[in-house]
Amino acid sequence: MEPLLINLAIQIIPDNDFTCYTCINLTFFVLHSVVGYKYLYPQLLERYHLSSETGTEELVEKGLAQASELLEAIESFYLGENPFLCGAELTVADSYVATILCQAEWVEFDFKLWPRLSEWLLRVKGQEHWNEVHTMHNDCAKKLEKVASIDYESS
Repeated sequence: MEPLLINLAIQIIPDNDFTCYTCINLTFFVLHSVVGYKYLYPQLLERYHLSSETGTEELVEKGLAQASELLEAIESFYLGENPFLCGAELTVADSYVATILCQAEWVEFDFKLWPRLSEWLLRVKGQEHWNEVHTMHNDCAKKLEKVASIDYESS
């Protein structure tokens, strides 16, 4: 976004709405790319592997480093002292960001390094209808756990 547009948006959009707007844009343009395409998908889906195993491992390591930086930013900037990303109330931004981050559970990513983010994620996942809406995600996570346990037992 151009600096002039950002300045205009800051003047026009109320603080809470602007925070939600930037959070959703960060998630759409950056967070999903890093968590999904640089960290998660190369670990799970062969079509996202690079031409060499070393290249794929380096991509995942780079994705993990970038994801860590983004999680730190989310925790310090968006959450700060707030219970939710955009303030005191749950918004669509919370559900959207949580949905992207929950994909990392497929590879047993641990959010405990970011305690406020970890607590926030539990609050968001505790909202009414979360499990109902995320049935496919939960089923996929269970299947991956089963495959991981079979792989572990056979080695």
